[in-house]
This record gives sequence, C-alpha cells and structure tokens, in this order.
Amino acid sequence: MRGAFALLGVLWLLLPAVARGGDVKALDTENGFRNVRFGTTLDALDGLQLLTESGAAGTQLYIRPDESLELGDARLDGVTYAFFRERLYFVTIFTSGQRNTQAVLARFRQSYGPGAAVAGNAVEFVWQGSRVLLHFREDAATGVGMAVLTSLPMDAQVKAAGAPAPADAAP
Repeated sequence: MRGAFALLGVLWLLLPAVARGGDVKALDTENGFRNVRFGTTLDALDGLQLLTESGAAGTQLYIRPDESLELGDARLDGVTYAFFRERLYFVTIFTSGQRNTQAVLARFRQSYGPGAAVAGNAVEFVWQGSRVLLHFREDAATGVGMAVLTSLPMDAQVKAAGAPAPADAAP
C-alpha cells in the first residue's frame, strides 16, 4: 500500500494534462463529494458519526449513517470523510464485487474522462484537476475497489503542517 501512495505522489507531479478526457474540470467544480465540499468545517455538517480520531495523515474519519450507498449503477460498501484540523480533506469510497467497482469506474469516466492509467497489477486510474485529485484502484482478482477524492489545497496544508502523508501513516 505504501508503494501505491508513493507512486500517487509522483503522479501528482507528472500528470499536468494527461487525465483531461471528458471533463476533468468537473472535479474542481464539484470540489468534494455529493453535497459536501472540501474545506468545509466539521461543525458545519450535521449527522456525521466518528469512526476514528487517528486516521491517516492525522485525520479524523467520519461516516454519514444516512448516506445513500448508491452511486449510479453501483452499490457502495461505504464512504468515509476525512477531516484535518476540522476541515474536509479527502473522501474515500469503497466497493466490492467487480460489477459494483466497474460501475463506479464507468461513472468516473463518464463524468471526468478516461483518466490516466497507472502501471501495475491492479486496475488503477488517476484524474487530476487543479483543486482535486481522484485516484481509483480495483484489485482485479477480488473486485474490491477504492476511490479517493483529495483536496489539493488541503493536501498542501497537511504537508506544510508537517503531518505524515497517508502512506507514511499506513502499516
């Protein structure tokens, strides 16, 4: 896992326009997930349930118990919201089963274009706007998928604060 996040860091530097398929600008326009925008303060959101105060990069992870676990044609296993210093930093979407995971990928491609493929054993793509980075990964053997939408301005704040990167915090 650590290698995947290290590779993701390198890709941030190398992907200026590669992922500009359909409309990667929509990532920046949305600037979050569903009706929650990156940088939103924790106290501005109702109905969050704390999962852990010791998430990656010094974050606190929350779920929305009443959240719809549908995304297009996909059934999600869960969505977590990570806050750094009480501001929304990244959102992680989890899926299982190839049908659900591929449906999420199809949704991203429809919304943001084809994405930039990441070499490796997994099905992996990255879309980068100027404000938001989307990283999608599917384990081809199991169909388990994960997508992470990250605020690039918040990421810069985390790094400036000296917090460990999510890869550094992982076992």
